[in-house]
Amino acid sequence: MAFILFIIFQQIKKLFTLSVNSIFRNKKMAKKIKVKNSLFNIHSAQELVDRLKKELNYPFILAYASKLGGDHNITIMLAVSTTTKENWESGIFENSQYRRFSIFNDGTVENFTASGMTKVRKFTAKSIDDLINRLNK
Repeated sequence: MAFILFIIFQQIKKLFTLSVNSIFRNKKMAKKIKVKNSLFNIHSAQELVDRLKKELNYPFILAYASKLGGDHNITIMLAVSTTTKENWESGIFENSQYRRFSIFNDGTVENFTASGMTKVRKFTAKSIDDLINRLNK
């Protein structure tokens, strides 16, 4: 009986060691992966968020960096409204004239929902200045 428990313990230990090693290997690989022609990366995303909040011409701006796809696939989520928060019906963002964007690190900008505003579906920004200029239109 003790021998069987010993073998089971050894197998569990081996599986745990393999899974821990693969986790650390994947983190090292994520640091090495570079996205070609990217507008921003994990280190510069917060700077871009701050710049968007400062330079966009909307009364309400909500922006944040999302790492849901991993460090190498960071996306900035942006929501803008043409009215101030006090003027929203029942204080609900979706009751205002608004737009929501996903800004991918390769420069692709997708407007996935809008209400009461001219809708731009998708475009590719060549630079951060180009991105800001096109969003301000």
